[in-house]
Amino acid sequence: MNIYMSKVQRILPLLILSLLLVAGCSSQEQKLANGELVIPGTGACQHLLRQLATAFNATEPGFKVVVPETTGSNGGIRSVQQKQAILGRVARPFRDVEKKSGLQRIPFARDAIVFVTGARVAQKEFTVKQLASIFSGEISTWQQEDGSKQPIRVIARPEGDSSLTLIRRHLSAFTELNFSPEAKIVHHDTEMVELLNKYSYSIGFLSRSSLLAPERTFNAVKLAGMPLTESSIRSTAYPMAPEYALIHQEGTLPDAARKFIDFIRSAAGRKILENAGMIPLLELP
Repeated sequence: MNIYMSKVQRILPLLILSLLLVAGCSSQEQKLANGELVIPGTGACQHLLRQLATAFNATEPGFKVVVPETTGSNGGIRSVQQKQAILGRVARPFRDVEKKSGLQRIPFARDAIVFVTGARVAQKEFTVKQLASIFSGEISTWQQEDGSKQPIRVIARPEGDSSLTLIRRHLSAFTELNFSPEAKIVHHDTEMVELLNKYSYSIGFLSRSSLLAPERTFNAVKLAGMPLTESSIRSTAYPMAPEYALIHQEGTLPDAARKFIDFIRSAAGRKILENAGMIPLLELP
């Protein structure tokens, strides 16, 4: 009995170590072995990357690019840091501590943050002052704007969110604005899309690439004096323009990841970006 227990005690640590090693490589390596390149992260470019992945997968028989539901830029960074994913997707620059962790960014598109309203809101153009009054709750029904007596459903983002950070930085009326106590706070563009579709008298803001969401019913609105065009984004005349990037660990970019990145920078990939209103940031080969 003692001899048996002694053998178990010697073998058990080896078994545990083996299980840990298997768990460690069951993330990115195993997913590639199973024929999938999974790219977790921000919801801001989720619909855009899914279009790119669909087009790429139709031409690449060796493996499949998968763009899962959003975990936010933070989630994408964590997944790559913990080696659970080879590529992640982000909609913000690295923070100082992240720069020191050996991560690399590959910017691939520049987008724009747009204000949007539910399907039954008649008004299509707003001043920044009007928007600030609506988001603060000072204006609470559409009667003051387009004649409807319907209450305004304000949908916003939490402090620290990349879209809200850009808005606060570039629109002075929003710099210190407190959202209406009735505002619904959501954490991802996908949640914003869901509520905007659900409530036809709502208002919110999201990335323009999220207008690619299937079965979208809401509409982007114009900002008075701030035209949204490719040239205005390039010149920063439209300042709320986030940059999307793929991220990876320094020195770990396998052929599968390179193939997808090469597709994004190809003529076919750039056409998808341009058709979505994006500015491609990867040069042609």
